[in-house]
Amino acid sequence: PKVCEYFNIPVQSGSDSMLGRMRRGYTLAEFEERVARIRSRMPDAAIVTDVIVGCPGETDEEFAETVALIERTQFDTIHVAAYSPRPGTFAHRNMADDVPREVKKARLQVIESLHAASATRINQRLLNQAVEVLVESEQDGRSTGRTRRGQLVHFDATGRAGDLVRVTVDQVTPWALQGRVAGTLSFAVL
Repeated sequence: PKVCEYFNIPVQSGSDSMLGRMRRGYTLAEFEERVARIRSRMPDAAIVTDVIVGCPGETDEEFAETVALIERTQFDTIHVAAYSPRPGTFAHRNMADDVPREVKKARLQVIESLHAASATRINQRLLNQAVEVLVESEQDGRSTGRTRRGQLVHFDATGRAGDLVRVTVDQVTPWALQGRVAGTLSFAVL
């Protein structure tokens, strides 16, 4: 009860050869073992990751390995970015930015599409369910908060930041839940 069911474990790539060139210090098998260990102890935990597409030298096969990982793992959230050189980094000093911009953009769109489908399936399970929400903000009679799994929730009610409320989910999208207050659990201590 003291730990939210939310784990952010950046994978960066689903390809061991790409992970090696990125100097990540772990293998895909080690990453997947961590995810399996979390899911065995906390089956409903949210698994969030970061992916970079179009890193120097990324081949179509390496990108396909990343797609396969995403399809196997069904991440709750994927923070995805296209590689861009950053001065002072190993990649900037030692690797040519050789993946064309159009390829990076297309790969980014593939990952975003996979993420939207996965997040929709995961969020759909909450439709008509009451979830615990920690209120983050209130504006114009509408509050925003997050579930214990980190999902963004918008609901029609005023709540002070720090309040815990129960919200019945009426609508889901890949990016957020919409609902109505089903009850207050506790109030913030200011």
